Amino acid sequence: MQQVKVKGTYDYNVQYIESLYSIVFSDTKLDNFFLSKAWIIQWLEQLDKKPELITFHEKDQLLGFVFIGYTDSFFGLKAYLNQSGLKQFDQVWIEYNDIICANGADICRNKLLDFLSTKRAIFQLHVSNTMHHDWKNKSWKNWSSEQVEAYETDLSVEDITQHFSKNTKRQINRSNTFIHKEIGELKVTWLTKQSFADEMDCFGNYHVEQWGEHEYGSGFNNKNFVDFHTNLLIDGLGEYVHLVKFEIGDATLGYLHFFTLYKRVYFYLSSINYLNDNNKFKPGLVMHKIAMQHFKTLGYKYYDFLAGDAQYKASLSSNNYCLYNHILYSNKNRNIPLKLITILKRQFKKRFSAR
Repeated sequence: MQQVKVKGTYDYNVQYIESLYSIVFSDTKLDNFFLSKAWIIQWLEQLDKKPELITFHEKDQLLGFVFIGYTDSFFGLKAYLNQSGLKQFDQVWIEYNDIICANGADICRNKLLDFLSTKRAIFQLHVSNTMHHDWKNKSWKNWSSEQVEAYETDLSVEDITQHFSKNTKRQINRSNTFIHKEIGELKVTWLTKQSFADEMDCFGNYHVEQWGEHEYGSGFNNKNFVDFHTNLLIDGLGEYVHLVKFEIGDATLGYLHFFTLYKRVYFYLSSINYLNDNNKFKPGLVMHKIAMQHFKTLGYKYYDFLAGDAQYKASLSSNNYCLYNHILYSNKNRNIPLKLITILKRQFKKRFSAR
C-alpha cells in the first residue's frame, strides 16, 4: 500500500452506494452479512439524517468505504462506525463491524482515525461489535474496551450433536419426549414471502413478552426496528433472510430468525412462547437443533450465534470467539479530564459490581 487518500461526503444516494460495492467487490466476495449491500442500504434508508460516507483510495483505485454517524454532546461530537448514534435506528445492532473493503482493512482503519482526528469537534469514536481489538493509533486512544463472548457451531461434521454436552443432549431428548407425549405434535414451517406478513404480529408479541423488561428492551417496540426487518424479509426471504415457525398442536411455540451468506448461518433472534413451565420443557434447545440440522442438510458449514454470552449458546456450540466494543478518545490535551473521569467511572463500576 502506498499513499491512501481519504474523502468524506454527504452527497450520495442508493445507486452510488451500490456502485461502490460493485467496484470494491468486483473480484472478491464479501463474507460479512452485516456489512453487505442488503444490510447497509436498508439501514441507510431508515435514517432521517445521512451519516458521512468516507471513502479510501489508493491512486485511482477504491479500496473501501465506511459510514460515520454523529451526535452532539456537551464535550463535542461523538462519532459512530456504521451506526447513527441513535438507539431507534441502531437497535437493529450491527455485528462484525469494520471498514467495508476487500483488501487493506488495517491501513484503512488507521487512515480513518487520522481523518477523524482532523475534525476538531469530534472527541469520541464508538466502534461496536468489531472483531478487532487494535482500534487505536497516535491520534486516538482506546480508554474503554469491552470484550463480548460469541459462539458458533461447526455444521460440517457428520453428527452435529457431537458438539453438545451429555447434559444438553439429555435435555433435548427429554424435551422432545415431553412435547410429543404431553403437549402435541411439533410442526416446523419455513415461511415464504407470501406467508410471513401474517406472522409478524405474533412474532413480535412473543418477543416483547420475552424481552420487553430487559435492559435493552424488545426491538419490536421500535417502529424503525420493525420496518428494517420487515423490508429485509420482503427483499430477501428464502434467499439471505430466513424465518421459521414452530407449532405444537394448535399453539404457536415460537420463531427463529436468520441471515445467511455463503456457507455461514447467522442466528439473529428468537421469539418463544413458553406455554408450559415444566422443567423438562426446553423449547429453545429443540428449535435450534432442528434449525441446525436443516441448514446442515442445505450445505451450510457454520451456525453462528453471534454476540452474547448465553448458556444455551455455549451448550450448543463447538467454538467461541470474541467481539469488542471500543470507545476511543481523540489524543488531545482537552480530553485529559475526560480520561480521568472514564478511569474513575470504570473503577467505581468494577468495585460495586464485585459486591
